[in-house]
Amino acid sequence: MIEPKIKPFRSLQTTTITFGIVVTLIFGFWLVMASNDRVNNFVKYHQIISKNATRNISQEIERLLLQKRQLVQSFVEDNRAIFDDITAQPENEELFDRLNLKLGRYFSDYFSSNIATTGGELVVDDFEGDIGELCLTDLKQYVRSGYQQVRIHPNQKIYHYDILVEFGEGMARKIIIITFSADEIAGLLKASNPENHNLLIVDRVNNLIEITRDGSRIMLKNRLDYRLSEDEEARVISSASIQGSYWNVIDIHDENLFSDFQNKTLRQGLIVYLFFILMAALMSFSLHAGVRRQNKLEQGLLENNREISALNTELEKLSLTDSLTGLYNRRHFEANAGVEFCKTVRLGVDLNLAIIDIDYFKQYNDRFGHQAGDECLVRIADILKNNFRRSSEAVTRYGGEEFIILNQGDDYTNFLKRLEQLSAIIEESRIENPGSKVSDYITISTGVGSTVNIYCESVEELISAADRALYLAKGEGRNRVMEFKESNVNRFRANN
Repeated sequence: MIEPKIKPFRSLQTTTITFGIVVTLIFGFWLVMASNDRVNNFVKYHQIISKNATRNISQEIERLLLQKRQLVQSFVEDNRAIFDDITAQPENEELFDRLNLKLGRYFSDYFSSNIATTGGELVVDDFEGDIGELCLTDLKQYVRSGYQQVRIHPNQKIYHYDILVEFGEGMARKIIIITFSADEIAGLLKASNPENHNLLIVDRVNNLIEITRDGSRIMLKNRLDYRLSEDEEARVISSASIQGSYWNVIDIHDENLFSDFQNKTLRQGLIVYLFFILMAALMSFSLHAGVRRQNKLEQGLLENNREISALNTELEKLSLTDSLTGLYNRRHFEANAGVEFCKTVRLGVDLNLAIIDIDYFKQYNDRFGHQAGDECLVRIADILKNNFRRSSEAVTRYGGEEFIILNQGDDYTNFLKRLEQLSAIIEESRIENPGSKVSDYITISTGVGSTVNIYCESVEELISAADRALYLAKGEGRNRVMEFKESNVNRFRANN
């Protein structure tokens, strides 16, 4: 038997030390890169949550202001008589007290009301002559343009914002000015504020802080200037404008958020590096360095396998999702529709299926281009997701401008009602479509099939029924919901 040739101990020691130094340097370089990546990922994470927070809160406040205006209009219409009486008798305090009492019951954040002529002159002044210059300026601007930009108005009683609505006809037209506190908007900011962030509403014209999560800017303590400082401007992560106002929602990160994390990462990296050096030194004096290196390599392979497994899982998920709209794609539908059909048969519940087609979408694409067409598809998909989000239903982009809603166990009449509401919501979204022959805006045609109305032995038969109903909907003028029944078979054959 040939004995293996063993290197002298000193030569082995030199080789081990050299190897340890090289590995230590490589590890140090990798650790620096990993620390930088960790810091960068931390920054990107906070940028993403900041962008989502400012975008979502700006949309919420836009909806709130729109809702306020609609509620004020409804209130004025419902109480027209008392407004006419007050306009005719502006000195009658009893009438005005009745109006304020009703407004206080109608709006939880109501503060005061004023009435002005369309010439900008106050008829009824609830502030008793103490109305601010900004209020009057906004009133004059509204008189000139018929458009209001909401902003905070300072007042010695309360910082507030106004909603202006016209009422009356002809020379008798007046403007009602309803004043609200900023508490409800502050509540939205507080509820949406990410940890280590500070959501603020500022006047985009002069960078003046308007509303914080604690209320209007008057709630800020130990502050002489309510404008953003240079340091605060430097810490703004994201910003989103609020339509119909002078406001921007901004997100300012905590002063030491990123520097503290960077220092923490550096400290942790240094500790890891020192520990690695210590281990490398011990390994250099050990005859078992090869075994330890092998264990480390095996551990690395195990981690890589886990990462590969995680990536494969993510890729599988992406393969079942439409990349443009974020909805399930046709592959997911075809893989799961049959399973859902068998499930409904087993449970003894009904299965509803709707095929939705965007009317005259080709004309929309031809006029505005494919990029605008993609944006339109994304908006329609968002509306579908927001209105059909139950756990027992799924929305799929079936292809092109076609979508499928698969609903399990819902009351069929209620399902049809929701589809009618969906059609109305999409048309009311006011996506202009000059090429449409049924509306000035984007509309949809919907074909509905359900096991309530027809006997099906497979989901393909249900899809076919819904598709035939969609064909009938298009044939009868589009922009409608058409359900398929056995009685529709003759109509379908006649159209063919």
